[in-house]
Amino acid sequence: YYFTHLHVHDCFSIKDGVGHTKDRVKWAFENDKLCLSTTNHGNISNWMLMINFCKEKNIKPILGIEAYFNREAEKLRIANKSDDRKSIVLRKNLRKQGNHITLLAKNLKGYYNIITCSNDAWVNGFYMYPYMSPELIKNHTEGVICLSGCSGSEINKVFSKKYYIESDK
Repeated sequence: YYFTHLHVHDCFSIKDGVGHTKDRVKWAFENDKLCLSTTNHGNISNWMLMINFCKEKNIKPILGIEAYFNREAEKLRIANKSDDRKSIVLRKNLRKQGNHITLLAKNLKGYYNIITCSNDAWVNGFYMYPYMSPELIKNHTEGVICLSGCSGSEINKVFSKKYYIESDK
């Protein structure tokens, strides 16, 4: 049986990536891997490299992103249009509510949907990081597999900060 990590960063990751895409593909080839994943923080800038290097070695690329997710990101879109004091405070407060979410392209439609979400986050949802809103993701779900993410995900924060204890349900 083959095992493939689905949560992997390389040097293109905004935060914590190590190693170049080409080196990762070379390692996968040398270790008889059938597929290889990439899910960099906040960007998809290595996707074309990944596709081309994997194609050379006959390895299936699994393309994804560990996106910055914020339930209030639609408010961030509005706040980003102004530099008044109220908008600045709103942006800073919204940044504290950010989480991570991992999105993987299941097929060509998912590939384009993740590109659309990533571009929108960089253009309309950017404050320190490119944030995606639930509405944005919901409108582009076809062909996308969503994973809970890392320790920075919403569900993991609920458990690590023990918010479930405060819940009456």
